[in-house]
Order: sequence, then structure tokens, then C-alpha cells
Amino acid sequence: MLLCCFYCCLQIRDAAHMLSPDGVCKAFDQSADGYGRGEGAGAVVLRRLSDAEADFAAGKGPPVLAVVKATALNQDGKSASFTAPNGKSQQDLLIQALEKANVKPSDISYLETHGITFFPSHYTSYILHQLIYNLPTML
Repeated sequence: MLLCCFYCCLQIRDAAHMLSPDGVCKAFDQSADGYGRGEGAGAVVLRRLSDAEADFAAGKGPPVLAVVKATALNQDGKSASFTAPNGKSQQDLLIQALEKANVKPSDISYLETHGITFFPSHYTSYILHQLIYNLPTML
């Protein structure tokens, strides 16, 4: 059953032309035409700030590198397709997160993006760039 499900997912992906024909990811480029397969992993260790600071002060742990100031959640609602986010919902989510964290967009000095080489998937990053640099949005 699992093999069948995986095979069906591959067929859907191929039918939707999600893979780049040359297998190369061209994120944020006009020539973007799909994504290139690759695997990777990352980890973020979350701890209560007071515990992390106490452990570091006692020489029992690493320094605190970042603090989660706020989180935000919404539902994308109706969008153009399975792979295309709803721009207005994404913008609302970003503004909600910034307001909850009491952070101005101009306070952001680093932006990690998720670019999979389809413009609609870049939209969240695009909106955040507009907010950071006080540019008018397309919405």
C-alpha cells in the first residue's frame, strides 16, 4: 500500500510538472521551471529561555543563539492551486506574527526563504521583503 501511495504521488508530481526538466533548482530566477530533487535535514532545539540561560551561566550548556518572540497561525483559504499560496492570507499571517512579537519589519536583519522555483511559492518571501523595505505590496 505504501509503495502504491508513493507511486501515485510521483505520478501527480510529474503530471503537475513540478520537477525541473534539467533537475536544477533555479530559486528566485526568471528561468525557474521546477525543483531539483535533494534531501537534507535541519534541527532546532527549543528550550525554556530561563533554563537555557541558567545552564549556560553554570557552564552546562551552549549559549542562546535565538529567541522565538511570537508565533502565528492561519489557514490559507482558497488559493489558485495546490502549490500556489493565497497571497492575502500569507501577508495577513506575516503581519500578525510581527505585531505579536512587537517587531517592525525593518528590525529584521536575516530572512530564511523557501524557494522551490515556482513564483507562487516565493510569494511569502516576496511579501516579507516588501514589508521589510516598506515597499507597496501587490495586494
